[in-house]
Amino acid sequence: MRLLLETELIRCTTSGNYQSESVTIPVRFFSREAEAVRNARPNDYLTIGCHLYGTEFKAPDGIVKRGVQIIADQILQEATHQEGAYQ
Repeated sequence: MRLLLETELIRCTTSGNYQSESVTIPVRFFSREAEAVRNARPNDYLTIGCHLYGTEFKAPDGIVKRGVQIIADQILQEATHQEGAYQ
């Protein structure tokens, strides 16, 4: 199963000034983790543990393309349907 998760990135741009932006990332879930999130709906809150796996593709013409996969390996908190979040 693959979910698109959105998080907010807040970074310091200059002394005392901050900028926030939404970041949407695809995360893959397998086995128990997929079962735990199969009823997730938009705006549900999840806390997950993940691993990053690097990928590399070498084309016959010598061009190398690299990417990353994000695989969930632990569901730390599942507060579905927003009203249960942060209790």
